[in-house]
Order: sequence, then C-alpha cells, then structure tokens
Amino acid sequence: MHSVDKNCEIVRFSRERVSIRRQDGAVVFLSCSAYAILLWDMCMKGQWTNAIKICRMIKDKHLWATLAGMGLTAKELEPVEIA
Repeated sequence: MHSVDKNCEIVRFSRERVSIRRQDGAVVFLSCSAYAILLWDMCMKGQWTNAIKICRMIKDKHLWATLAGMGLTAKELEPVEIA
C-alpha cells in the first residue's frame, strides 16, 4: 500500500480515480467507489443533506471520512459533526 498520510494533498478527483501528492512530492493514484463520486458531486452542489443520506445508507467509514473532509473544506459544520 502506498503511504498516504495527513500531510498529503488531493491534486485531482476524476471519476473513480484520485491523484494524491505525498509530502515527498510523489503523486499516488488511487481508485474509489462510485458512491464517493456521487458524494463528491452532491457536496460540490451544496446538497449536504443528500450527501448525509448517502453515507447513512451505505454505512462505510471511508465515505463518512470523505464527507467530513469535504465539509471541513467547504466550512460546512453540520456534515462534519454528523460524520
């Protein structure tokens, strides 16, 4: 597994592929589920309630963590608190 830690930066999120720049400058490519793409789209459109519903339906800790991260980035505290 590639080392991805808290000091990494998401460079690009395209369809089911995520590009992450590690602290050493290397770019790591990871794939994600279709639900993460749906979640990303909802958050970008400000549909936070629907994003929360998706997370509740899927019950995946990674999806909840993604929602929390996107909420923090957008300064939306409600999804962060729920996640």
